[in-house]
Amino acid sequence: MKIQKIVYLPREIPESEIVTTINRDLPGNEKELFCKWPGINPVFTAARAASRDSGMHHAWLIYAEIDEHLFEMTLPGFSADDARFIFIGSVLEHGWETVPRDEDVAYLYGEYRDGDLKSVLKYDGKIRRYTMRNHLMPNINRRFTRFVILFPDLISFIEEGNSNFPRQCYVISQVAARIAGSAADIHTLARLNNVPLNDMDDYIALMEKIAGKEIVLPQGRFQMEPLHWPILRV
Repeated sequence: MKIQKIVYLPREIPESEIVTTINRDLPGNEKELFCKWPGINPVFTAARAASRDSGMHHAWLIYAEIDEHLFEMTLPGFSADDARFIFIGSVLEHGWETVPRDEDVAYLYGEYRDGDLKSVLKYDGKIRRYTMRNHLMPNINRRFTRFVILFPDLISFIEEGNSNFPRQCYVISQVAARIAGSAADIHTLARLNNVPLNDMDDYIALMEKIAGKEIVLPQGRFQMEPLHWPILRV
């Protein structure tokens, strides 16, 4: 398993010394996760995340690679899947997150109508449709580590039943606003990116076209942040 976190380091540290610096001087709050899971020995790597730079500090995407067999050794009373799930919860609590694999990503769109959440969820290349929130929830509670959504208002309908959900959402409108200064309404996004919106499935098609890729906004063309990057809460 590979987990990740954005860490801010002084600009004067050369790239060739970043991993050495992380191994030697990773701040205490960043190391706390590994102190609570003794026996898990991460291997660190790093990559620049320039769009997240802040002031006099460069943003670095820190990866920690962990042998999943160590989870069962650390939690001998649990199955491999349960031990992994418990570790992921601990990862999120300490501000890290897993690096999503393709199979960990789902696209979700929903509308509150007639007193309930009507939604469409796409994963494994197929779209599933739900007419009630309670029918959706069992399908998102454990499997996925990244949800792509258009706007943050959907989060409030889900987080009561899944407290991890807000920390797993790549919110297209928020990413667009961060990289371009402002986003656009859904119909403008669809028109500029040549995706007709005739039914709920089309909203999924729009997300697939622009999330982590090039997006066209009223102010020009921009490259969206990668889907696998850590979520930046607004």
